[in-house]
Order: sequence, then structure tokens, then C-alpha cells
Amino acid sequence: MAAVRGLIGGAAYAFEAPGREETVQQAWASLDVRGQLLLVGLLPGGARITLGAGPFVSGQSVKGCYFESAGLHRDIPLLVGDYLRGELALDELITRRITLEQLEEAFDDLRAGLGARSVLVFCR
Repeated sequence: MAAVRGLIGGAAYAFEAPGREETVQQAWASLDVRGQLLLVGLLPGGARITLGAGPFVSGQSVKGCYFESAGLHRDIPLLVGDYLRGELALDELITRRITLEQLEEAFDDLRAGLGARSVLVFCR
């Protein structure tokens, strides 16, 4: 979770990335008046989140994000260039490399919240 300091000491914006209810609740509790929680992480399918209703009275809000502001045709080539120049560290984010035969197992792990990132490798 990342946060940006607000007016009264809470967060003006909190970004939840792990996709876990406990970190969603921590981010929600960190908000300042009119603060906004952005859910970036994908929660497991069918997950439900319970949030205290009190902060809504002070204008806090929750918003989901899924490639919302990305211009894929513009951003992906820029990110690939950054990676190839060594300016974007992605290898450290990979939990494991998988083959096509391991794809269903990797999806099961993703749904169970295990591991951060699996990368499909077509040839070695």
C-alpha cells in the first residue's frame, strides 16, 4: 500500500496493490477527509470487501483501476524500452517462470493469492 499525505494527517490518496482484503482495509483506514482509495490489485474471484461506513460521510471514496489511464499503444513500447536499457527492474518481480503445461496451475495459484507474478516462457 502506498499513500499520499492529506490535509489533516491522513492520506489524500491510498493505492492498494497486493489485492488482499486486509491491505484494502488498512488503506481505507489511512484516508483523510475526502481521501480516495484506489484499488489497483486484483482480488481473488468472488472476493468481498467490508469497509466501515463512517469515512463515507467525510467524502472518502473507493475506485477500482484496471489499465484505466494506460494508453497501451503508447505506454508498452516506452516500458519495454526502459526495461531493455536496464532502467526498469522487472525481473525481481517474477515469482516463477512457467511452461504452457503449467498455465492452469499458475491460474490456480493466482486465484488463491499465491505468488506475485508468473511469466509464461514459450522456449528456452
